[in-house]
Amino acid sequence: MSSYDTYQTPLGSRYASKDMLSLFSARTRSSTWRQLWLWLAEAEKELGLPIPDEAIEQMRANLVVSDQAFDVTREFEAKFR
Repeated sequence: MSSYDTYQTPLGSRYASKDMLSLFSARTRSSTWRQLWLWLAEAEKELGLPIPDEAIEQMRANLVVSDQAFDVTREFEAKFR
C-alpha cells in the first residue's frame, strides 16, 4: 500500500476509520476526478463536440492514478511553483 492510498492527517490515525482514510486518499480523489472528466468527454461527444475515440480510450485506460504520475506531478509543481 502506497502513501497515496491513505489520507494524510495528524488526527487520522486517532479518529478516522481505515475506510474513511482510503476514501479521502489522494489516489481516490484524483481517480474520481478522472472518472468525472471521462464522463464529461463522453457526454460532450454525444452532443457533437469533436472528441476523438482515441482520446476517450486513453482516458478510460488511465482512470486510476499511478504512483509514478504522482511523482511526475510533484516534480512539475516543484519546478514551476
